[in-house]
Amino acid sequence: MAVIVFSQPVSFPIAPLREMLTKYFDSYKWRCGENDTGAREQMGTHSPSDVIMGRADDDLVMIPLKARLGRLSADAPPHEWSLEIGTPTTDSSRLADRMTVLVCSVLMIPDEHHARCQLVDGGAWLSAEAIVDALKQVGNGTALADIGGTTTSVPASRYADMSANQAMVMASTEETIARILHEQGMGDMAEGMGFTQPPPFTGELPQANKLPTLVLLSTDPLFIDWAKTAEMLRAVDAEGDWQATPDGPTSGRLTGRGATVTISSANQPLPEYLMTQGLAREHFLTADMRADMMRHRAWTAFEIALDTDEAGFIDTRQTAKAVSMAMAPLVTNPSCVGMFNAGLGVARPAARVRDSIAALLDNEVPIGVWIWAAPDSPVTDAVSISTSGMRPFVGYEVEC
Repeated sequence: MAVIVFSQPVSFPIAPLREMLTKYFDSYKWRCGENDTGAREQMGTHSPSDVIMGRADDDLVMIPLKARLGRLSADAPPHEWSLEIGTPTTDSSRLADRMTVLVCSVLMIPDEHHARCQLVDGGAWLSAEAIVDALKQVGNGTALADIGGTTTSVPASRYADMSANQAMVMASTEETIARILHEQGMGDMAEGMGFTQPPPFTGELPQANKLPTLVLLSTDPLFIDWAKTAEMLRAVDAEGDWQATPDGPTSGRLTGRGATVTISSANQPLPEYLMTQGLAREHFLTADMRADMMRHRAWTAFEIALDTDEAGFIDTRQTAKAVSMAMAPLVTNPSCVGMFNAGLGVARPAARVRDSIAALLDNEVPIGVWIWAAPDSPVTDAVSISTSGMRPFVGYEVEC
């Protein structure tokens, strides 16, 4: 049995927990508590007793939960109440350990700076960061009793001491919780927990018939020279009949080739949970590159409305070139520090974006702006590459 101690009342993250259990244990259909309706945005409250159930074709797993007010014992960290997580009812101890740690990691997030978890009786009290590390350990076969250590200090960034994989898991879960809380009108609670409201392009995924939203990151607002932008669009695509219509100095619309490109902006940074995921996906970043992008304080988004299946290759290609050209003078602005590709979920330094946009000089699509390539195996003579983002252009991705 595991125990979590909390410093304050917190919500029961029903939907995020269900989502994460389904992601990691997809042979089961999960119901997280008696009040779980299956709704995508559902958050709930902890009751004195509850149960998490997972049903598979030939198995039923139950994970009982029991909430208790007051202190557990003198050796427990400071807390207001506790939650017992019973051992999952499965014959596989390794599976039970993995389920236990995953459940604990999600349940701790609403009080992540102060909650502590004891995975086994008499074991170490682990912080939320240490529990994320424990996920990897149990995945490699480490028994719960052999997981030790704790983190008592709060780093400047909640992800500062995590590996890329650990940060991805934590940030993805926090993104889900932030979205649900804000959608349910509980923005004050979310902000108090450090979960900034997700921007409109949050959750965008790679799509076969849509170009991704591109978001420039800057230390100051990026002012658009609309007359120059219109001139540059005509230069890059004379037959596209492109029009540039301002709504203000940092927002407006581009139209041409059947596409409408909405340019919006905000004088605030992207939420840390988005940037953490984006930086983890980009390859070969130095610490200085990461720090440079994290110091942005404003964003400018290019959202493209164009069904690429209906448009065809030529109009899709020319639209991508036109948007890249419109971004070119903004990317060369000294205050621009990077770009977040919302469709691919990857953050890229401004210097790399500038280098990619240079392909327009050869009348080519700046592939580095639109497409992400993952080196699956960096071993010499055994490198394999997989892409994401090519489908809107050619209808397929590449693995080689």
